[in-house]
Amino acid sequence: MQKDAREHKKDGIQHLVLGFHIMKVEVNRKYRVHRVHEAVATSDYIKTRSIFLREQLQRGRYVIIPTTFRPNETGEFMLRVFTSRDYDAAELTQEQPRIPWYSCVKRPVVVTTITVKGATTLQTETAFGGETDAYCVIRCEGEAVKTPVDRGTNSPKWDTTAIFYRSRPEKPIVIEIWNKSMLMDGFLGRAEVLAPINTNSVQVELPLYGRRKEKGIIKTGVLIIQVYSDDDLISI
Repeated sequence: MQKDAREHKKDGIQHLVLGFHIMKVEVNRKYRVHRVHEAVATSDYIKTRSIFLREQLQRGRYVIIPTTFRPNETGEFMLRVFTSRDYDAAELTQEQPRIPWYSCVKRPVVVTTITVKGATTLQTETAFGGETDAYCVIRCEGEAVKTPVDRGTNSPKWDTTAIFYRSRPEKPIVIEIWNKSMLMDGFLGRAEVLAPINTNSVQVELPLYGRRKEKGIIKTGVLIIQVYSDDDLISI
């Protein structure tokens, strides 16, 4: 919504042709978007005070970008979002992580996105057989991102993307697969990926291994991921 321009019509001030674009982004994104992501919806662009769009979105994180139809036009606007559930909305103002000069934390040198596409032929974790309710946990330098649970299948699909600003790119990113349970979640396998700098998004299939004493034992199943890494922190 923009300010009412009718009272200034005699001064030549008119409403701008406004609209907005919705993109699905990484589930843990905290910084501004620098590249076009998956398009979810686009409103009409109309020369009117307010634009309305009703859209049903899947669970995830989204960025709404209000724009003018013509390039280089600027103006003030108010954005209102109505949802059926509580949501955590905030304006993205920072371009990248800022580390204070006095901090002991190393500055990030690489940005990496990991898209967990899915897995195949996972081992049934329950004693009674059947299919699993699997989810993933992506761990990178102290940060953990969890995917939704894909229920009732041994070949789950998640299509969940996470973004990490890494200060130690020599350390692998760990992806764990768990089976959701009412009492205690069961471990199904883990995989590691180094994710060196590669500005071409690459899809890879990773074998699954155990943990702790079974760290070197291969588990049943294959994890499918897509990886992107760049030393330009505002490349994506």
